[in-house]
Amino acid sequence: MTRVTTTCPQCMTIFRVNPEQLAARRGQVRCGRCRHVFNGYETVSVGPDMDENEAAAPVQQARAAIQASGANWLRRMLNRLRSASRAAAGKPATRGERPDSATLRAEGLTQMADLVRSGPSADRVEPGAMRIRPAFGMDAPAGREGGNRAAGRNSARRSLFGNTGLAAASKRQRLWIRLILSLLVLALPFALVAARATVVGLIPASRPIFMAVCTPLKLNVPLPADAERWSVESHELQADGDNAQLFHLVATLRNRSAYTQAFPTVEVNLTDVEGLVVERLVTLPALYLPADHKVADGLPANTEITIKADLRPHTKGSEGYRLVLFYP
Repeated sequence: MTRVTTTCPQCMTIFRVNPEQLAARRGQVRCGRCRHVFNGYETVSVGPDMDENEAAAPVQQARAAIQASGANWLRRMLNRLRSASRAAAGKPATRGERPDSATLRAEGLTQMADLVRSGPSADRVEPGAMRIRPAFGMDAPAGREGGNRAAGRNSARRSLFGNTGLAAASKRQRLWIRLILSLLVLALPFALVAARATVVGLIPASRPIFMAVCTPLKLNVPLPADAERWSVESHELQADGDNAQLFHLVATLRNRSAYTQAFPTVEVNLTDVEGLVVERLVTLPALYLPADHKVADGLPANTEITIKADLRPHTKGSEGYRLVLFYP
């Protein structure tokens, strides 16, 4: 009796296969561990048959010995594994005697070659790849020469024809990730330009950069606007001598920030004797700035400006007022 196995070139796991089923699938099998599809004829191996329980027990013991005691235990357990294999094949386990596995392998390979040469009949060919399971959970050695050759052939095949199974899915995921990252990188400048007012308000030092980008595009970049950085150094509200319903506001505003700011809107709150607001009068920068100042220029950092505005309140008998600076 011979034992026919094949090795997955992707994860190097050994599988036990049936020659007739392998021929019916034209050698196409799917790894039960990593789901890689490969040609089972390329890594086929033939050896003496053994009982599954007999084969599984020494392998499990060998793995436990590797983890527990190292290389010395590994050699002893591998010797026990060879003895179990010889006993299952009906050969004496004498030291120094070489089992007749070469003859079995030659016969098995001849049978496999005959199956490949003759091929299955048309009514026995099954479409798709046959899914296989590991033979007793044994993994092929990492340095195995045949496995390395099969892995090299499989790598060359993947480079020419693309990956299959999980490898193909992983490749598609990487392509999607790259595509999404590329779109984000391309969309980021457009998003920053669209939100330039918010960005400049949060980071005033970024305005020169936006000016360099947006000026050729004829896009306006607003000045920073932080009402907390303004202060009223002095102010006075006087009644007009000729018109009792007209008042003149004169105030000095100071920009206490470290960058140029847009002019704020000035609100005059008229109050009664108890300090309650009875009327609010709002004046815009275009109405209170001197003629030699432009609203779009703003006020430079740490500078002052004197403003004048004419107010016409509808409420009579107000006893006081308060100034409030804000941005609409």
